[in-house]
Amino acid sequence: GESKILDHPVAWQGHFDLALEYANRKLFDRSLTHFERAAELNPASSEVLTNMGYALCELGRHPEAVRTLERALRANPRDPEAYCNLVVAFLGMGDYPRATEALTRAIEIQPEFVNAHCNLARALLRMGRVGEAVAAYDRVLALYPGYATAKAELGTILVFLKRLDRAEGLFLSVLQDEPDHAVALYNLGLISRTQHRADEALETFERFLRVSENAALNARVGEMCRELRRVKRVKSEE
Repeated sequence: GESKILDHPVAWQGHFDLALEYANRKLFDRSLTHFERAAELNPASSEVLTNMGYALCELGRHPEAVRTLERALRANPRDPEAYCNLVVAFLGMGDYPRATEALTRAIEIQPEFVNAHCNLARALLRMGRVGEAVAAYDRVLALYPGYATAKAELGTILVFLKRLDRAEGLFLSVLQDEPDHAVALYNLGLISRTQHRADEALETFERFLRVSENAALNARVGEMCRELRRVKRVKSEE
């Protein structure tokens, strides 16, 4: 890609392709430079502007992302990806009502847009509309039953709602495909501990500690493991 733009420095497609390659490698500063050049060379491309808005979101430059994505939507008012990236910007700004409006529009355009449904669930949750968030996650899983992230996020809400049987089923399903999924392991440990299944809780928490990189949560889980071992030791002595 870098060689291509050296040979054709004013071809917008070369800059766009290189920007996508940098974005795929999480090199968003470099990516943005080439998205901006592609947009200069082809200002009417909604695809360029949509992806440029995504890079700006990843860099935390949310107001700029909103302006860029609004340009994309003026170029193509029916681009669901532009609406979905706009949501990321609004969420980053804490503007949940506008995020919800944008997601609703994306879903109207493309009813089976899984990512839009998932982001809608997150926005509703942040607004405290928990029941609607659960329903949105259910729609995600109806469209994409194997979506581990959605199952884990829904399961976490259900733990909060004390709907433990369904939550446990979701987390177990996640672990069938991703045995080292830290969120699923942590919540399964909590469920087992709540239901006084000490051996299961201890085993699950120990698995969690082997894969988790969250130092603060690891310390908390480590303390729970020590307590569970004490309980186990006392029971064996009895």
